[in-house]
Amino acid sequence: MILTIRTSSGPHGLALFDQNQLVGKQVSKAMGIKTTALSRLLQDLLAQAGCSMAQVTKIIVDCGPGGLASTRVGVGFANALAYASKAELVGANALELQWLSVRSQTSLPILSLRPAAIGNAYWQLYDQSGLLTEGHGPLEARLNHIQAQHGLVALAGPIKRLRLTEAQHRDHALLDCEEIDFECFLQATEIPARPDAGLSLLDPIMAADHMVNV
Repeated sequence: MILTIRTSSGPHGLALFDQNQLVGKQVSKAMGIKTTALSRLLQDLLAQAGCSMAQVTKIIVDCGPGGLASTRVGVGFANALAYASKAELVGANALELQWLSVRSQTSLPILSLRPAAIGNAYWQLYDQSGLLTEGHGPLEARLNHIQAQHGLVALAGPIKRLRLTEAQHRDHALLDCEEIDFECFLQATEIPARPDAGLSLLDPIMAADHMVNV
């Protein structure tokens, strides 16, 4: 069984796969997320799927970028589960997950976005073949630069929370990625856990220099 976890952006949730077949999922739209709430979702998920953590051989967790507190909760929960269950632990980049969830909807290049502090954004630019470039910085300047280089692109992300102005999105298609597409976790580039004192651990992606899917 493969367990997938997303807490980097609301809604939060977990899903179980038997190979590539979805066997159950639990999603919460509550504001914020705590480890106790994730534990309850996991217990409900295992009961729904009729299995136990002993049958989980791999854990894939969304490492962000995203909400600081919620991403840390999800990654920390995955680290603890992997330690207790001895399951393989890998991460996924939230921006790549967004691209995977919407790439069939357009032939345009896709700029996958997540809001950051003080009017900035995390971003990755993809075409149909994969990642072209990525970074972090002022959104308006980035949009102008990308349009000058690549022409029209589709903007993908939590559209409402990006708070795009009309001038920013007027010439671009908007692809909302608020809902969770758990199947994309199975297609994403795997971020390997790092060894630490005999443990395998993942870290949240919280700064541009930690965005590893280059």
